[in-house]
Amino acid sequence: MTALKRYWKNIYLLYSILFLLVAAAVFVPYFVTGTSLIWQSDGIAQHFPALVDWRVTLRQLLFDHIWPAQWQWRLGLGADYLQTFSYYTLGDIFTYGVAFVSQDHVLAYYNYSVIVRLFLAGLSFLFVARQFIPRAPHWSLIPATFSYIFLVTRHLPHLNTHSF
Repeated sequence: MTALKRYWKNIYLLYSILFLLVAAAVFVPYFVTGTSLIWQSDGIAQHFPALVDWRVTLRQLLFDHIWPAQWQWRLGLGADYLQTFSYYTLGDIFTYGVAFVSQDHVLAYYNYSVIVRLFLAGLSFLFVARQFIPRAPHWSLIPATFSYIFLVTRHLPHLNTHSF
């Protein structure tokens, strides 16, 4: 019994288990109904196509050693490639793994990266909260973490449905 109590005292393990339960309740309906987690306004028009294009660029860079053209006419009326993609993909570490995913699985990669981002955002919030308030009880930090994840990060361009 004392071993079980020790595991529940580990706030990161408690958070991970609760996140798994909450994420299952929130995100499983999306996967069951065949909808994605792409936001319909900016996500479907800009972020997801940028990720698909970034996949091609990364694969060319990693496997064929071809650097992308610096100026491309297909970006609006012609734009600087690095400036445009610095907003959508270059600064996001989760987009670099798309180079190792097949074209058919880019949407699934996007969906799972959204969930991983939320998990890591909560984990980092919990870590920082424990540094600023070291004696705070678990019962106060866990709800604060989930509030941060699902209320503050809801304005990020990813959580809305779109059928594919």
